[in-house]
Amino acid sequence: ITTTSTNHQQTTTLHSNIMIVSGFMIPAAKVATCMPTDTAKTALDAMVKLKIGAIIVVSPTNAKQAVGILTKTDFVEAYQQGQSLDTPVSMLMSATLLTLRDTASRDAAASFFESHENHHAVVVNEKGDFVGLISAWDVSAECSKDGKAWPWNRSEDG
Repeated sequence: ITTTSTNHQQTTTLHSNIMIVSGFMIPAAKVATCMPTDTAKTALDAMVKLKIGAIIVVSPTNAKQAVGILTKTDFVEAYQQGQSLDTPVSMLMSATLLTLRDTASRDAAASFFESHENHHAVVVNEKGDFVGLISAWDVSAECSKDGKAWPWNRSEDG
C-alpha cells in the first residue's frame, strides 16, 4: 500500500483562460494505491487512516497503470454480501475505470461526473498512464473559487 497524505495545496493551472484538470487533481504521487493481491483489510485500513473515499489499484508490474478503484461504496457492498476482510482487492474493486484526460477542462470534468453519476475518476495522460485522481468534490471546490473571485471570473468558460 502506498499511503501519501491527501492534504495538498495546488496551484490552479490556466490554459488559455480555461482551468484544466491537471491543475487541481491529486497527482498520482499523492494518491493512495494498492495492489490487486492486497487484502480488503489492508486497503480499508489505509482508507480509514488517510480519511479518503477511494484507493487506486495499480498493476503489480507497472505503477503507471491503474487497473481498478476501490471505494467506500465497494466496501459497503462487500459487507452486505458477507465478504471477508481477507478477500483480495481484485475481487472487490471496480475494474471498469472512468477516466478523464489531464487536459480536460474543469467544466468538462463537471459534465463528466454529472453524466456518469460517479464520484471519482482516474486522470490519464495522452499515453493512458495514470497521472492522478479527481473527485466530484475537487471540481466543486475549484468552481467555488470562481464564486469567491467574483466579479472577476477566473475562467472564460465558467
